Order: sequence, then structure tokens, then C-alpha cells
Amino acid sequence: MSAPGHTTGLRAATFNNIQLNAGCFVINGDYSSIANATALATAIANLKAGTTTALGTGAKLLGATRGGGSFKVTRDARVVDADGKRYGFKGDTVVDGVDAMLSTTMIEITLENIKHALPGAAITGSSPKRTLKLATAIGTSDYLTNIIWIGDTAS
Repeated sequence: MSAPGHTTGLRAATFNNIQLNAGCFVINGDYSSIANATALATAIANLKAGTTTALGTGAKLLGATRGGGSFKVTRDARVVDADGKRYGFKGDTVVDGVDAMLSTTMIEITLENIKHALPGAAITGSSPKRTLKLATAIGTSDYLTNIIWIGDTAS
């Protein structure tokens, strides 16, 4: 039992999971072929240079951020009710849906970054006059495969 006013979520493993320095967000990457930190560093350097990377051909850096980011998952769950059920028990909750949200402050603004923030948007035209056209429907190609946070932790 802990003393009043000293409740904390700290665990022995907490300090192994603290983020050190900056990290980066990669969209549509595949990290399954990354074997070690050296290979990962090479892949990130290649992404920055715009060359082929071990993270896959569709992988792209999201852009420069300030203040880090946060990831929030919310579940839409309900408890199954049945005649004669007097109390809750393990397994009586059904998850009907899951929403995941990544939040970060972008300081590097490009049409591509904005397009990712506005599902269904399309970039039209050619340089120097390119525009972002909003659509009323979200197509299959508008979905990102994944978003990966890559950074250093204390472990």
C-alpha cells in the first residue's frame, strides 16, 4: 500500500522506455526488414536524401515537428447484458470500434503533409502552381498503410 499523495504510474521498466532526443514519423513504411539500429539509421538517412530505403518504396518522412507528438487510441466498447447476469465478468465486453489519432505540431508545411491531414484531398496542377482539391468521399488509396514513430529510448 502506498502513502497518500504518492500514487504514481512509475514502474521499474519506465526509465527504459523514456524517449531520448527527437524522433521522426514515417508514413507507409515497412520496418520488417530492419534488423538493427545501424540499418534503421541508414534507412532514415536514405529517406532524408530521397533515395531508396529499406523501409519500402512508399515510405516517406512526415516532416519536421516541434514539441513531439502524441498517440491516442479510443475504443467504442459495450458490456453484453443478459438475463440473470448480476455482475460483470471477464469476457463480457465487446469492442465495436477503435479510433486512433496521431497529434503533432508540424513546422514543415508541404502540400503532401496537408494532403495526409485531409483525407480525400488530391494535389492537382504542376510546379510552381499546385493546388489541393478537397473531395467529398474518401477512397481506398487515401488510407495510409501505417504511421511509424522512430526514435531513441533509454533501453
